[in-house]
Amino acid sequence: MAAILAAASVFAQSSKDRLSELEKATVEEDTKPAKQEKEFKLFDVTGVSEMGFGLNLVKEDQFAHGIKGNKSSDFFINILELSFNPTKWTSITLGANLDWTNYAVGPANYFHGVPDGDSRKLDLTPVAEGMNYTSSRLHVFSIAVPLALGLHVGSISLRAGAEANFRLKSNVKYEYRDANNDLFTVKDSTPTGLNKFALDYFASLNIGFIGVYVKYFPESISPAIPMHCFTAGIVLNAR
Repeated sequence: MAAILAAASVFAQSSKDRLSELEKATVEEDTKPAKQEKEFKLFDVTGVSEMGFGLNLVKEDQFAHGIKGNKSSDFFINILELSFNPTKWTSITLGANLDWTNYAVGPANYFHGVPDGDSRKLDLTPVAEGMNYTSSRLHVFSIAVPLALGLHVGSISLRAGAEANFRLKSNVKYEYRDANNDLFTVKDSTPTGLNKFALDYFASLNIGFIGVYVKYFPESISPAIPMHCFTAGIVLNAR
C-alpha cells in the first residue's frame, strides 16, 4: 500500500512539473516581440540588385535590312544602385549597369567593317553572290546609367525611367560558306561609325523577386543601319 501511495505521489509531482513547464512556454510565446517589418531607409546603397535577359524586337519595316529581331538579345546586370525613398511606397533610384547586346542579321546582309581611311566603318553589307552566310552578329558592351521612379505596394514593384548608354566596346563576327561549301569565320576589329551614346526608356514590373521589363531605343545603333529596337524580357531583382 505504501508503494502505491509513493508511486502516485511521484506521478502527481511529475504531472505538476510538466504543467508548469507548459504554462511557462505559453507565457514566453505570448511575450515574444512581433516580427519587425523590413527597415525603412531614406537613403540606401546596394550592389547587384537586379539582372535581366530579353530579346531585341525590331520594327517590321526594318526587317528589309536583314535584322533578326528574334535572335538579337540583351543581357544586363546591375552593379550599383543609389536609392532615395521619400516614403515606404516610393523611390528614386540612380544606378550603374553592365550591358551586353547582341544584334543578329539575316542571310541577305551581314555586319561588316568597310574601309574608311585608316579605320573601318560599320555597315550592313549585301551578301556577295555565291556566299552563304550562316550567321552574322554585332556584339556591343555598354555601361548604362538608369534613372527611375519606383512605386512599391507589398511585394509588387513598378519602376519606369530613362537610361543613358555609353557603348565602350564592339566587334563583328560572321560565318559563311563559299561555293565549295567550306565554312569560314571572320572576326572584324572594332569598327567605327557606332553611336557611342544612346538614350533609352524602360519600365519593369516585379512581383517578389521576378518580373518583366521593356526597353525602347528611339535612335539607331549607327547612321548606316537605321533601326529602332524594342526589348522585352525577364528581370530578377534582389531589392
